Amino acid sequence: MNATEPARTATRRERLRAHGAASTSLALMGDRRLGELVNTATPAGSGIGGASARLEIEGVPVFVKRVPLTDLELLPANRGSTANLLGLPQRESRTTPYPLEEIRGVWARCGLG
Repeated sequence: MNATEPARTATRRERLRAHGAASTSLALMGDRRLGELVNTATPAGSGIGGASARLEIEGVPVFVKRVPLTDLELLPANRGSTANLLGLPQRESRTTPYPLEEIRGVWARCGLG
């Protein structure tokens, strides 16, 4: 492509195919391989909650957010759990902000604030 040609936009079908390939590849990786991959990802920054990075899976760029786990989350009984172990406030929708005082309370319970 040169500067006079319009940028090519992937079709929905192409995006779904690429996402499916990347998703399948990630799902088939074991914890050790996934950890190695994340450890070699290109750093993208750091902020509240952890560091971020970029990597590529099956030709698809993937954003990685490394979030440190709390002692509670590291307990053997909680390994792999998706339960709300910390009692985080829940939003009704993506446009409803989290109440700041509730967030500060969770941070305090976790020793983060």
